[in-house]
Amino acid sequence: MNIKSRSGNETVEIDLSTGLATATNGVIITYDEAVLTADKASINQQTGDVFAEGAVYLQRANQTWTGPQIHYNFLTKEMDARTFRTGRWPTFAAGEGLHGEQPQIGL
Repeated sequence: MNIKSRSGNETVEIDLSTGLATATNGVIITYDEAVLTADKASINQQTGDVFAEGAVYLQRANQTWTGPQIHYNFLTKEMDARTFRTGRWPTFAAGEGLHGEQPQIGL
């Protein structure tokens, strides 16, 4: 998981012993095919959980999600949001109360 400031004026604090990080004043988090930007975020690098607040933008594959607060797990691809907007031309949606999980595929 790569955590960096959005414009260089932000603060990112990482506790190397626990893998917990906090970022304020703008952050960009990337992992695999997903990119999340927000005003601030709490990140658990061991579990993949990110609790992001303020102008949250999540891009994964061809899908974009936005909202004021989003909880996303970069490892399981699970997501929760109270209010959200999403879309990919020509279909767009907005709503309240989102919970999504990556389907498990057995071999």
